[in-house]
Amino acid sequence: MNRDLERDLQARFPRFFRDLYGDPRETCMSRGCEFADGWYRLLERLCEELEPVAPPDFRFDQVKEKFGEMRVHASGGNEETKRLIRHAREEFLRVCEECGATEGVTTQWADWLRTLCRSCLVCRRRRPGIAPASTNEDDAE
Repeated sequence: MNRDLERDLQARFPRFFRDLYGDPRETCMSRGCEFADGWYRLLERLCEELEPVAPPDFRFDQVKEKFGEMRVHASGGNEETKRLIRHAREEFLRVCEECGATEGVTTQWADWLRTLCRSCLVCRRRRPGIAPASTNEDDAE
């Protein structure tokens, strides 16, 4: 995710992102949020939902995309924070990680396993050096 968006989240939810850009020997958040900008709004909403229920020591340890899914690793949570994170993980699968679209979203092989809308999947497959999973663009649905 771009640094301006990360800094916005850090400014609004400082305790969740207290390790953002920290020492890489101490935190995986040193690399920031490791996914494309399309999932920004979902992460923002998750933070808004977590804010009133998260204990004071709650923090994100790592926020990334892996195998086309959002992975949120946190510490200092409780059952409610875990529930909200699980629910959000399901929502991320219905939103394009590139552009944030909700129509025609699928998890497929692009350059690796990605959750993309049809348009972003087609664009990604057209990039030089990326072998398409299929030569038929209609398979993107």
